Amino acid sequence: MKLGQLLSPGWRMPDLSDAFTCNCETHFSVTDVTDEILTLSVGFLCAGARSVVSTLWSVEDLASAMLSLFYYDLREAGLSRSWALQKAQQNLRNLTGKEFAARYQSALAQHLEELHAAIMEKHRGAMNETESKKLLEAARKIEAQQQRLEGCAKEDLPFNSPYYWAGFVSQGLS
Repeated sequence: MKLGQLLSPGWRMPDLSDAFTCNCETHFSVTDVTDEILTLSVGFLCAGARSVVSTLWSVEDLASAMLSLFYYDLREAGLSRSWALQKAQQNLRNLTGKEFAARYQSALAQHLEELHAAIMEKHRGAMNETESKKLLEAARKIEAQQQRLEGCAKEDLPFNSPYYWAGFVSQGLS
């Protein structure tokens, strides 16, 4: 999705309650076109989203996934958007390696293994060298995440650093 698409009249989502954009720097704007802050978050708000959770910097994939799990669990429990984000950040910061291993590691490891197998299957049928290289790079990234899963279980507080949780911000209705 591109910002231009979200700002066009054809992209209107009046029923979109929450958008959780946890990829790289979705609340960051660099533009010479205008002095207005134009970000993906603003684009989603213009397109009709009531609230957008976005990141100020590139946050690790695993931390983003864990924070989004906490956030949506808290939203389902009835917390407002702003309180859910704050509590999700606290939950992530205080998540112990033992709790991570007991509650999340197995399911995440299985998901990564299935994803890795699917990518390697596509790699075997790659049509050209460029596609093959992209698929191998994706497989390497998954392998790195698999190693990260193992490391998190061994740490006391694997997501305690503000790097993992402080970059998330909420815009729109609380």
